[in-house]
Amino acid sequence: MIKTDCKVKTIQNLLNEVRIHLSQGKVNDCDVDAEWIVAETLKLKSRAELYIERNQEISQENCNRVFELAAERVKGVPLQYLMGEVEFFSLKLKITSDCLIPRPETEILVEEAIHWFCQHRFCQHPKKMHRILDLGTGSGNIAIAIAKHVPNSRILAIDISEKALKVARENITFHDLSSQIETSQADFTKELFCSKPFDLVVSNPPYVAKEDWNDLPREVRFFEPRIALWGGEKGIEIIRKMMSNVSSLLSKEGLFLMEFGGNAQSDIVEEIILETRNFKNFEILKDLSGKDRIVKAIKK
Repeated sequence: MIKTDCKVKTIQNLLNEVRIHLSQGKVNDCDVDAEWIVAETLKLKSRAELYIERNQEISQENCNRVFELAAERVKGVPLQYLMGEVEFFSLKLKITSDCLIPRPETEILVEEAIHWFCQHRFCQHPKKMHRILDLGTGSGNIAIAIAKHVPNSRILAIDISEKALKVARENITFHDLSSQIETSQADFTKELFCSKPFDLVVSNPPYVAKEDWNDLPREVRFFEPRIALWGGEKGIEIIRKMMSNVSSLLSKEGLFLMEFGGNAQSDIVEEIILETRNFKNFEILKDLSGKDRIVKAIKK
């Protein structure tokens, strides 16, 4: 059990103690996590300051707070939730347990969207206001990252969870994008209506299959929102329902980008999309580990 009676006097002492506690609690990357916990509690600008100011004395209040956070980390609470923030596409975002923690794999989707606009839409329609739909926005990470790099865009970010949308709105406001991104609570597995079609539809839907659920790390399985992870028996139930809407929401020659659950789902995802008969130029992009991760298709 993590102690809360702090007798250490300096940053270096405190850092060493926290490392030991996290290591004993079998926390992966205990050195890095210890640095983040101490640096965040002390409101340091970077982890490097821990070593620059290693002889600085610590207040009893801050020391106790560090050990409280360390205790939560040992229980399995993700570091990002403890810190209340996460970095995605070099952007600082607020994060809470109401939202899925953004992953590096999703940055590939964002990169592809930005590249497509730069290579195609900007060249063909440099003055057009491009319409983008983000299905299942969560913390707003995808919408915000795209908006930052596609300034002449208007984005509708929807999610079924009002709690997640609250976080997304705070992130949108923080990045001064309220005039560019609109949020709405909706279930994208049901029929959606729009007055004008979108040039781009993006989504990172729930795609974890039943057989894979127990293999998830405990900090994912027990602490991240199930509604943002659970994709049904085969992991593609949400995707299948979503695809019944997507083609009607996209403009002709519009782009669809979606993250999915890797190699095991590649064939069925391709089948679901192609059986709509509304898409062409189907392509699957791999993540940093070489696994199938992002589907890309153009509306006919």
